Amino acid sequence: YKKNYKNANNETYQQILGRVKQFMNSNDDNFNKIFLDHFTYYWDVLGKKNAENIIIPVLSKITEDKFGTRIYFLRKLKNFLEFFEQLGEEGIDIIKNNILNIIEQLYRNKLIPEKKFLPKKIIITEEEKKEYDELLFERLLQCCKILIKFQFKEELFKNILELINIKENDSISIFKKILSIKLLSNLSADFGEEFTKKNILSILDEFLTKNEDIKIKEETAMSLIILVQKLKIDF
Repeated sequence: YKKNYKNANNETYQQILGRVKQFMNSNDDNFNKIFLDHFTYYWDVLGKKNAENIIIPVLSKITEDKFGTRIYFLRKLKNFLEFFEQLGEEGIDIIKNNILNIIEQLYRNKLIPEKKFLPKKIIITEEEKKEYDELLFERLLQCCKILIKFQFKEELFKNILELINIKENDSISIFKKILSIKLLSNLSADFGEEFTKKNILSILDEFLTKNEDIKIKEETAMSLIILVQKLKIDF
């Protein structure tokens, strides 16, 4: 695959369409990673409108790729998100309608792992799992920060509240509540002091005082420290 990619930056429109088709059906880590390396170049050659219709939809196949491809995608996604943000309204729509869905599906696969995602012959180390978890949260946070900047504050807050209220089995429910607590505290400065005082503090206060799991209480206590330091407010 590397040999095929020798002159990837000189590929024609038709060759790139072939690459996209190949990527859509590829389960090869090396090919997938090199494709992701050339993502923005392909975008430029295809043109914004075509790229939106051709490349963006196939990115969702990442959620069923091997662990190596998924972790590589999350590393590259930092730059992709910055790239989309610079595109303005169309780029924001891609983050809101496509990228967030991919991140949500990656979280879902993590919570309910299926055999096809973890073949027996592939050993995933604790370090890799830790990096994957951290990258997943960092990219989710990055998406949220961009959306708040582009006036989606209320909608995003509503989505985080939905995350808190979803009733599933205990371990998944606890995981989602902890995720929402981390999001709310880390986004408090982006939401702004007034919004945080009015909406976020009461939720965190409830997590501390209600009969919640000890892990949730611990996360809330740590998050409140972060939040108070960031906004320098009394609680």
